[in-house]
Amino acid sequence: MTFGEHIKEQVRLAKAQGVQVTPDWVYQRIDLELPKWRKRAAAAEAPEEAETIYQAYPLKVGKADALKAITAALKVHSYAYLLERTELFAGCVSRWPASYRYGTTGRDTVPHPSTWFNRGSFEDDPQTWTRIGGRDLPPISKATVFQEPEPRGWKEWCRENTEFDLTGKTWATLEPIHRQYITSQLK
Repeated sequence: MTFGEHIKEQVRLAKAQGVQVTPDWVYQRIDLELPKWRKRAAAAEAPEEAETIYQAYPLKVGKADALKAITAALKVHSYAYLLERTELFAGCVSRWPASYRYGTTGRDTVPHPSTWFNRGSFEDDPQTWTRIGGRDLPPISKATVFQEPEPRGWKEWCRENTEFDLTGKTWATLEPIHRQYITSQLK
């Protein structure tokens, strides 16, 4: 479907809903729809290599802008080079301590892929991508933002069952497999 056909369909739907379609209404609709249409078209025109590189990147946000930036980078650099650097960066990010990756706000600090490719960060020294050690624990982390609620009576249940050592443990610091097991036993 072309953009013109899309607008004609929008006009047909508006008329069917009883909207008075004027030339101003059509121009306003074009102004609203054209940027979205261009982004979709850019994503559809992106080469398969750009999609593969995007999938290797550790943060999946802003796909249309990312594919556009990757496509621009592919005009200057080889596919193999960009894929290798992206996978190397993803490997570094996977080893980042959570305190670096999620900072003090709980938000992911990995740059958006469009930003990373537009500024040419793939050409940076990989040593700049490493994060060693940890920062002070943030007041909120991604692990606690998406944490299931703490069930009532879990500590008492664990004290009665000698298989769990609770020394210094909180619900959030228990292994997920242990939380699942305890939750299943409390039901």
